[in-house]
Amino acid sequence: MVFQFGELLPELNVAENVSLPLRLRGERPDDALVQGMLEAVGLGRPGAWPAQLSGGEMQRAAVARALVTRPAVLLCDEPTGSLDAANSEQVASLLLEVARHSAATLVVSTHDPAVAKRMDESWLLTDDGLRRLHS
Repeated sequence: MVFQFGELLPELNVAENVSLPLRLRGERPDDALVQGMLEAVGLGRPGAWPAQLSGGEMQRAAVARALVTRPAVLLCDEPTGSLDAANSEQVASLLLEVARHSAATLVVSTHDPAVAKRMDESWLLTDDGLRRLHS
């Protein structure tokens, strides 16, 4: 799960936050895998504390944390909401690449039409219900 505001633990540095799901599964984190995930989302500050990061950096760390376990289903609540256009494109591309490469199901909630258009299928949620935008 990628939460809208990252939800990083302030007591852990970036690398520790990214490796947390592996530790919770009883695995010893592979430093190269963690570093690779951080590089994939454009975040090169593994020793930084969450308080030292911008909102966009925290969100990219949260994406890396979600991807490090190679999930079968990835739920994302506004994963690009606080990112500039270039980083939004990078994160959307990464999410799609990982989902396709690993045959994972990717479910993204977004207000960004550019991100929605990149998905295989898009739905618009309104007060009147759901409407398919494309498939």
